[in-house]
Amino acid sequence: MSWLSGVESPTGPFRVIERWGPNLIRHSTVLGTYHTLAAAFEHVDQRVTTAVAAGAIAEALQFFVVDAEWQKVQRPKPAKTSPAA
Repeated sequence: MSWLSGVESPTGPFRVIERWGPNLIRHSTVLGTYHTLAAAFEHVDQRVTTAVAAGAIAEALQFFVVDAEWQKVQRPKPAKTSPAA
């Protein structure tokens, strides 16, 4: 536990999927598999950037990261940095 206050850390591999139907698992396409969350979310960011540049509406895109158990994984919050003294 630790990466998200009291929640078990997700385990890889992590898959980036694109949802195209009502069921996240059955109605999605695997776009890539990654060993780290950072790499998986980087893939999502690249897909969103490319789709928006081509004219897609960002809010309509259905890209998700799922763990080894096919559970959705939330993007980790950036670490807080203390102001320079």
